[in-house]
Amino acid sequence: MTDSVPLRHARTVVEEPSPATGSAILRRTVRRHRTRLIVSSLLFGVHQLCETMVPVAIGLIVSRAIDTGDVTAMIVSLVGLAALFVTLSYAWRIGARIIVVAIEREAHLVRVEVAGRVLDPRGVRTELSAGELLTVSTSDAEKESWILDLIARVFASAVAVVASAVALLIIDVPLGLAVLIGTPVILIALQRLAPLLTRAATAQQARIAGVSGMATDLVSGVRPLRGIGAENAATERFVTSSRTALAATLKLARANNVYQGLSATVNALLAVGIAGTAGWFALQGRISVGELITVIGLAQFVIEPLTGLARIPGVVAMVRGSADRLALVLGAEHVLPQSKSAVPARTDL
Repeated sequence: MTDSVPLRHARTVVEEPSPATGSAILRRTVRRHRTRLIVSSLLFGVHQLCETMVPVAIGLIVSRAIDTGDVTAMIVSLVGLAALFVTLSYAWRIGARIIVVAIEREAHLVRVEVAGRVLDPRGVRTELSAGELLTVSTSDAEKESWILDLIARVFASAVAVVASAVALLIIDVPLGLAVLIGTPVILIALQRLAPLLTRAATAQQARIAGVSGMATDLVSGVRPLRGIGAENAATERFVTSSRTALAATLKLARANNVYQGLSATVNALLAVGIAGTAGWFALQGRISVGELITVIGLAQFVIEPLTGLARIPGVVAMVRGSADRLALVLGAEHVLPQSKSAVPARTDL
């Protein structure tokens, strides 16, 4: 038996409120991994800055070493170029390692939180089936954590675009203005398609979760189904639901393909326009051969960060859809009220 414990030695359990919306879940994710997110973003920014400096360095080597035939300048330039590649390589490796750790930890925390919510003795008031809850605790928990990688990559892409624009401004003002003005215009135009991707991603994730839930229910209820001879009816229902999920997945894939194809075409046209203008300036003697090489290299390089920025709406749609589904569980009320009894701080046998 245990001795009774006076009330003054007892403590009341206070449950920390869970976020009730997808936006709140995403904000909490960023807040509790902010240190790793900041460090990783800075390292990714260094990587992209060094990547931007590669065509600039090649242009300088052509102008100051190859054109002049200066052997000393060539040796110094090659050493500097090697140091540049070492810096960008290690910045990427360390930054990626840091952000991956943050992503995996966040996914683990959310999985445990969803499991604790579902397995709580008071129950949880939700319309999701057992299979859908399994999908939320696994797939959606993982995709929600991608917000950390998204923020870090957006920062890095922005650094690359700004650095490229500054380098082009130094070479020739119109070339730099083309990047500074063209980039926001492209992003704003592509942003118009974001709501379509968000709706398609949300519908697709809901359909996949429904099929997973039905599969779980069918596996767990094989014996009862056989007992009442309902195997065919259950099979037909599962086939119909699976086809609906397939249609939603194909719709999302088509929307993403159209979006990415459009963004890639627009970004390529901007890069071709910059390179063509630089070639015309070089023929007029407005810029040197080394500067022309730099501009062509930057025009080719800037396609990558522009494409990364253009993909933001698609990834945000997927992340936001998963966060909203997590909120259906984490923000749901318990079936039974919380007990008013106190939990003893200690017990004596």
